[in-house]
Amino acid sequence: MKKYGILLLSFMFISIQLLNAHGFRYSKWGMSKNEVKQIELSEIFLETDNLIVYQTELAGYKVAMSYQFEDNKLVKASYKIAEPYSQKDMIKAYVFFKNLLDKKYGKAEKSENASQVINLTSTSISLYELDTVLENLHVENQWNSEENKVQMALKSDTDKSELTILYLTE
Repeated sequence: MKKYGILLLSFMFISIQLLNAHGFRYSKWGMSKNEVKQIELSEIFLETDNLIVYQTELAGYKVAMSYQFEDNKLVKASYKIAEPYSQKDMIKAYVFFKNLLDKKYGKAEKSENASQVINLTSTSISLYELDTVLENLHVENQWNSEENKVQMALKSDTDKSELTILYLTE
């Protein structure tokens, strides 16, 4: 029972972080670098004039989380999940995050090759079919709201996979 309570709290926390309607996580579009640094709880991994990158966890996945600035104003942010996760784990992550984003923003306005991922979640797919599809898998989704444009892309080949969720100001 305790396990389910922790799982529910984790899901709620992730939902709040992912689905902020007016920015990204705890930030708002247009914030300065210093304002973002004051409210972000994670430790800085890399910082340049127009970028802050943090390493953190999201739904149990290690992610690079970045904030991008123009004229010292927050205009773009993202989560990037990459190695060391298997392609199967990346597909599970894609489905998980797509469902969260669909709940917040409605069905994606743009979906390219999403049926490939739906087919991959089938238990009847053979290993040969899985390898064939993963050779050049590229799936994109986009959601639009009054405040945010959210884009998610899953790219996979035989050697590696990458999942990116990008938030932009509208």
